[in-house]
Amino acid sequence: MSKTAAGEVGMMHRVSTDPLEPGPYERFRDLPETLERYLDTRANAVTGKWPQVISEAEGRPWYALTFDDGFRDNLYEALPILERHKVPATVFVTVGFVERELESYSACIARVLANRTEVRINSKRCLLATPQDRVAAEQRLYRGMSCGSYASRQRAFRRFLDENDVETPKPREDVFLDWRELREMAAHPLISIGAHSWTHPRLSRIPPWELRHELLGARMRLERELGIPVRTLAYPHGATNALTMWAARLAGFHWAFTTRPNLVTEGAQLNRMAIPRIELSRLLD
Repeated sequence: MSKTAAGEVGMMHRVSTDPLEPGPYERFRDLPETLERYLDTRANAVTGKWPQVISEAEGRPWYALTFDDGFRDNLYEALPILERHKVPATVFVTVGFVERELESYSACIARVLANRTEVRINSKRCLLATPQDRVAAEQRLYRGMSCGSYASRQRAFRRFLDENDVETPKPREDVFLDWRELREMAAHPLISIGAHSWTHPRLSRIPPWELRHELLGARMRLERELGIPVRTLAYPHGATNALTMWAARLAGFHWAFTTRPNLVTEGAQLNRMAIPRIELSRLLD
């Protein structure tokens, strides 16, 4: 490149008028009007698919859009907006959600806490007198379910369910894309598909031997089902370190995205395994 191009990568999860339920599905939801407003404010900037947008910008302001997790509303509510504006986006998919192998731990926790005045955490009684108490309890519980081996995370989840007399939930069918819907998205000319791990852990806090399944396993499963190369990754929770970045390269990813808010500048200082992103709500503040 003859010029240095600086731009921003916007990050979203859900785009919907339907909150679904209290908890993370609501907290990570943006209204369709938010996406519309963002695209209107960037009407004079260059956009395109990643990573081509960097070179296509030729020194002009640019932006790229990403969506994490693989929510169904990305297809039914976000994509029509992208079509109207002719704006591409990358959808980062958690394979376990598409496979209906697992329920979102944080969503299940929030569901249990929503109508209770107390909950048991590691055999201790925890009062839920205020909404802030519920959020604090949810975060405390979820920390133990997003770190460590998959077996230990499952044990922590089952212990929480057993201590609070909750039946093991079945994955909801109406939250995440299924394979048919994901193939429809992958075939769309505006959409690129990336990986978001297999079980959505904090990749920097799991045993090294599980990184292969979370990274290479997820990429190969997506490529086999969709028939396209998958070379971009978004770290769940934005959690990464030197080992995780090395493992991502080894798993065949060319680009990997964090949740660290910053602009992207092409050049020697750009770490392709740690691309910053900014939540759309922050970009509109």
